[in-house]
Order: sequence, then C-alpha cells, then structure tokens
Amino acid sequence: MRRIDLVVDGAPREGPFFLGHQRTARERLTIALPPSLRAGRVPAPIELDSPFGHYRCEWLVSDDGHTVELVRESTRLLRLVPADQVPALHDFVQRVLTADEEPLALVDAEGP
Repeated sequence: MRRIDLVVDGAPREGPFFLGHQRTARERLTIALPPSLRAGRVPAPIELDSPFGHYRCEWLVSDDGHTVELVRESTRLLRLVPADQVPALHDFVQRVLTADEEPLALVDAEGP
C-alpha cells in the first residue's frame, strides 16, 4: 500500500501544507489477458470530490472478458492547504489510496 506522510496527530499544524502545482493526470492502461484467463470481479467505478481535488477510477471489460482497461483521472485543485484543513486532506488522500488498491479478480476462462 502506498503511503502519504501527512502528520495529523500531535500538535496542530501552524503553517499551510504545500500540495504542489495544480494539475490533472489521466491514465489509461489496457491489459490483454491470455486465453486461459478472463476478468472476474471488477471493482465498482468510484468518483471522489473534495475542495482539494477530484479522483475517478473505472475498470472496463471487453465482452469476452479477455481485455481489461483501467481508466483513472486525478485533479489537484489547491497548491496550498491551510493548516486547519490538513486533517481533511489526509482523509481525502486515504480514500483515494483505498479506492486505488481495490483488486481486479481474474478467473479461469473455462470457469463460471
């Protein structure tokens, strides 16, 4: 699991958190499965919004189940996060990381 270092325990943060430049990243990954495998359980599409950014992730499967495609988009809206909003940023990032690690199940092509 990926980790982000946003310390939210202990003394309250006094200054803003630099999140980086505003940007949008779009990724599309296509995987052709061998004839012996097909996509089984596919994670549900997810879309998350917050004042800090937007995240969307969706798995697409071909009719025969032998080609899967991951479509993922993330947008960072703020450069500086006020100190009092860092805990909310942490919660949003954790939700994104949890969604991002939802597994795709592969099954035998001959199976159910």
